Amino acid sequence: MPILQWLNSEQNHQTDNPEHQELLQGKEVHKMLLTDFKRLVREKVLPKPKETEPINKPNGNQIVFVHTGQQDMDYAQKIAKQLEAKGYGTALPRYTGKPEQIVKSIQRGIRFCHIMLLLQKNTSADVIEDFLADVITQSDQREQELPLLICSDQAAEEILFKPANTRILQCTDRFDEHCLEQFLAEAVV
Repeated sequence: MPILQWLNSEQNHQTDNPEHQELLQGKEVHKMLLTDFKRLVREKVLPKPKETEPINKPNGNQIVFVHTGQQDMDYAQKIAKQLEAKGYGTALPRYTGKPEQIVKSIQRGIRFCHIMLLLQKNTSADVIEDFLADVITQSDQREQELPLLICSDQAAEEILFKPANTRILQCTDRFDEHCLEQFLAEAVV
C-alpha cells in the first residue's frame, strides 16, 4: 500500500533530532501546499480514466440534413435513425419553440451538412421549393456545393423549382429502407 505524507512547505521543520529529521526527509514525504497534496492524493488513489478508442465511423464525418415540412417530420425522424445506424451524422429541422429557433435549426442544417435530403409526402411543393431557395441563398456561406436529393412520394405535388444540383428520387409512400438505399446509392460518391 503506498504511503503519502504531507509536510507543509510554508513552515520551518528544522529539528536537532536525527531520527525525526530522517522522518521529515523520507521518500514518502511530500513538502508542498495542502491543495497540491490533495491533488497528488487524488492522482495516486483514483483510477485513471481509460483512454477511449476512436469510434469507427464507416461514413466518415458526413452529416445528412433530413429536411421536410412539419407534416412529414415522422418520416424524417425515421430516416434519420436509419442513417445514424449506418454511421452518418444527421440534422433535422426543429418545429417547436420560437420562430427564431426554427429558422436557426434550418440554417444550421444547411450550413453544416454534407448532403441534404428533402422528404415530401404531405408537405406542399411550395414549401419544398422555398427550402430549395433557402439553400441557394445560403450557398455562398459554404465551401462546397451541397448535393440535394429529394425523396418524393409518387402522389406528392410536383416540384417545379429544381436547382441544377437537385436529384428527385421517386420513393414509396412509407419512406422505408428502399427509400434509404436509393438515397444512399445516389448520395455516396
